[in-house]
Amino acid sequence: RVCRAGTNNCSHKCKHCRFVHISRLLQGNSTSKDRKKDEYNQNDIESIPSTSQSEDRIETPIPFSPLNNQKVPKLGRLMCSPSFHGGNSFFNRIRYSYSMMALSRRATELTTLHHNFHPILTFNGTFPLIAATITTTNVTSRSLVYSLFDFCNTAFEEFASFSLQQKWFLLKNFKYSFFSLESAYRVFKDFTDAPPMLFMSLTTFLTEDTTGSFVGDQMGESVRSDSEKYLSIYIRGDVHRCRNSISRLKPTEEEFMALLVLCCWNLENTEADTELMSIGESNKRKVLSELEEIYKRKGMTEYAPRLGELLAITTFFQITADAMPLKLEMLRLHNIIDDNTFLYSVNKN
Repeated sequence: RVCRAGTNNCSHKCKHCRFVHISRLLQGNSTSKDRKKDEYNQNDIESIPSTSQSEDRIETPIPFSPLNNQKVPKLGRLMCSPSFHGGNSFFNRIRYSYSMMALSRRATELTTLHHNFHPILTFNGTFPLIAATITTTNVTSRSLVYSLFDFCNTAFEEFASFSLQQKWFLLKNFKYSFFSLESAYRVFKDFTDAPPMLFMSLTTFLTEDTTGSFVGDQMGESVRSDSEKYLSIYIRGDVHRCRNSISRLKPTEEEFMALLVLCCWNLENTEADTELMSIGESNKRKVLSELEEIYKRKGMTEYAPRLGELLAITTFFQITADAMPLKLEMLRLHNIIDDNTFLYSVNKN
């Protein structure tokens, strides 16, 4: 084949130039296998050949952040992918349930919040991050609560037989500790050098630099000032403490899975009925037992202190979660959120 235009560079309109371009991409991939899988290469994406006869190209994504600030995160990724190895272990079930939940949330958020984001750009496992607002938080928090039902239903075989009241009791107790734990773990994994920050969802974040814009442009200066003040206090306080606790622990992926189970079933000092308490204790023993086996396979002999650390951090995240309703009430009193804000209304109901 020869170039139809005779230039060997006709913007991939002919078969020859498309073939040469694709061959060049494949050759480049074979010589750079040591690149990180989640490396984002904007130039490669933009040079994907068009299948039409026009010069249409895939749209470039929307800006990753509305801020011209190099300190804020630009890309996120999923913390784990589903594993189909290792038999039917409890850990495998938790990992699979969490990863499916994350995929569902990511699809919802990208569809709702990133209208110009082309799907092919998620194939390398990364996705854009934007500063959270009241509007985005109403969308993402609703998606989180819905997907937590799916997580519990898939992860814990007893969940399907619970009454609606029992299911909602467990989810209400779990949602805030899950929110804080997942955010702190993601920061620990991918953004250790970033300023204090909170992931409001898989694709939205909050830092001190973005607290003033959280309420949106339609609010008055007084509300924006209060938003910046009180959300910054929260970030420097609870968020920073959660981040530090995870940074000191340095949990492995298996330990993060274990923390999900421990936080979900941490029902001490609650009004949970005896059935929930009994099943909770059983699931906590199950995950700790499998974690012991993992430690043994890694050659650890003195793992009791490590298990104690996991249990202690579970209590810490529960205390943080218990304080969340009061913080939401304070935000409402300062008109930063209102009665229709999903996280606030779901807490009241």
